Amino acid sequence: MSNFPTVAEARAEFLKRKKDTSDVDAISGTFLQWCNYVNRYAYRQFTNIMPEQYISNQVYTTTPGTASYALPVTFQDIIPQGTGLYEISAAGVDTDNRVATTNYASTKNGFYMTSTNLVFTPIPTETKQFRFRFIPLLTDLSAESSEFVIPKRFSEHLMNALDCAYNLWDEDQNSEVFNDERFIRTMDELVSLIKPDSQALFLPDFTGEYYY
Repeated sequence: MSNFPTVAEARAEFLKRKKDTSDVDAISGTFLQWCNYVNRYAYRQFTNIMPEQYISNQVYTTTPGTASYALPVTFQDIIPQGTGLYEISAAGVDTDNRVATTNYASTKNGFYMTSTNLVFTPIPTETKQFRFRFIPLLTDLSAESSEFVIPKRFSEHLMNALDCAYNLWDEDQNSEVFNDERFIRTMDELVSLIKPDSQALFLPDFTGEYYY
């Protein structure tokens, strides 16, 4: 069983809270749009809190005389810790040697990015390999079976965020400030509580402790 709710599960839980969502369902795609708003916000926060959960990578092999190489089509950014360009040794082993970022026409060893390409400086004169670790673009929720990035154990926060979207959509403008504050408070609490999901439970080691 997945630890992450689907759009269908969120819809069912939201219906229990609101009792009647026929007004929402009357406009096709409205609920799914709200789900994407919340999911995108959560993704932006989570990729900074636990980047290793989301990092993708691509290996680049430089060709002498060629400086520019296409960025991955799913590339979003290399802002969080652990992302960036890293050297791969001649033996094909990953290293922690992170390549510095430089600028156009720089003579220093490094790289910079355009909107579509990764560019090495200076122009490579030998064949080397590098691993590019990056945060990928989030795929939008597009179907009832699509899963949120927010774990099920935080479904209350998800419901509160969706409720804010509903209230802004359904009520008068006087509720806008209140719901904006409520949304921020809800998501800030979620961000403060979120921890990486672990596949193992580690017990404390008491082997070095003695009692008399």
